[in-house]
Amino acid sequence: MEAPNLHNNLQQLENIKFREKLSYGLGFFGLNSIQGMIMYFLVFFYTDVAGLPASIAGTILLVTRLIDAAITPFIGYKMDNTYTKWGKFRPYLLYGAVPLGVIFILIFVNPDIGHTGNIIFIFSTYLILSILLSVIGIPLTGLNTMITADPKQRASLTAFMLIFTSLGYLLASQLMVFIGFFENPSTGFFVTALILGIMAAFFIWFCFYNTKERVVAQQESEKIMLKEMLLVIVRNRALLVVTLIMLLISITLNIRLGALIYYFTYNLNAVELFAVFNLIYTLITILVQFGIGETITRIGKTKMYKASAIICSIGFLGAFFIGSSNITLALIFTTIGNIGMDLLFLCIWTMVPDTVDYGEWKTGRRSEGMIYSIQALSGKVAGALGGAMLGWLLATTGYNPNGTQTRQALDGIMHITNTIPFVLTILTLGIMFLYPSLNENNRFKK
Repeated sequence: MEAPNLHNNLQQLENIKFREKLSYGLGFFGLNSIQGMIMYFLVFFYTDVAGLPASIAGTILLVTRLIDAAITPFIGYKMDNTYTKWGKFRPYLLYGAVPLGVIFILIFVNPDIGHTGNIIFIFSTYLILSILLSVIGIPLTGLNTMITADPKQRASLTAFMLIFTSLGYLLASQLMVFIGFFENPSTGFFVTALILGIMAAFFIWFCFYNTKERVVAQQESEKIMLKEMLLVIVRNRALLVVTLIMLLISITLNIRLGALIYYFTYNLNAVELFAVFNLIYTLITILVQFGIGETITRIGKTKMYKASAIICSIGFLGAFFIGSSNITLALIFTTIGNIGMDLLFLCIWTMVPDTVDYGEWKTGRRSEGMIYSIQALSGKVAGALGGAMLGWLLATTGYNPNGTQTRQALDGIMHITNTIPFVLTILTLGIMFLYPSLNENNRFKK
């Protein structure tokens, strides 16, 4: 099959101005400020403010995630058959921003409607929110492929995406300070959610108004059947490799980030340094990501991924062998490991747009929506598996909550934090060798 002419329009390769890149990044800042507050505080709000039993809260989160995961591919399919004057993805930002902000605010409302009524309200609002996060998140990440066809510009956009994602999570991690100003925690959470929801909707709208879809699929006038779309995905070797790696490193990150608080508390006996560590490491990561976009395309994405895997492996092994004998060195190697993990994400996300081009080259069909919905689905599965695995692994160590830990438990926490992430990272390194070959211009070889 002849490769379709992906770049027959010079507009697809024009230089993207800083304002547009910034606007794209701010969309992620708004979205991930919301996701960060959910990740850090939602379970606490449900149990300690809304008074929901932990078992019911956990069940609600699990069931809604499973429903959301089942719906996600159909959201992507719908987006691949969306053609408007604003493009394929941007309309979802325009029409989804306000509903997302409103539902997010309602998530942190504590209604007094009885035990059963509260459960129904919490389940309904969280399910709607989860679906809306997909409706916004999938097109926002997929917009990268539509703004430009230039690999260098895409890498730069991906850097902005990850930088502002980190800033969004960093903002969310500090919100407890603001919430603490209120005497009533319920009021504090609601006011915080109100401000954050309005801010997020504004930045997502800002992204819509200041970005432009330049890449137009050749099959725009045709409706793509779901069966045909699935066949396109199965034939896309680049996508299968990237998705498997994305799943594994997302599981790795969920396990490691969840285990770090135990590592700081019990292995290093320095829980007071945990917040400072997160702040410093995030700022360093942002600086690294900001300047590395061009480097990735110059060195090559697969080579940069392999180098990043080596960097974070050095961090994992260094922290493991140092143990708790030297806190300063342990913190240095832990920081190296985390920065390496973020670089892995940067590299793999720069490769996702290429899988869209690879699929079009192999089949003549572009399927951005379905491809990005698959990445969203892998992230949701990884989050569920990573959290469950962390709990299971802690249980096998004999971990004693809020108590003195045995040597077996301390060794187990060390392995969960460093050894297991090292093994999974090396596994992704091996899988990367299955990625289709590239030429000197970072194009797939025919």
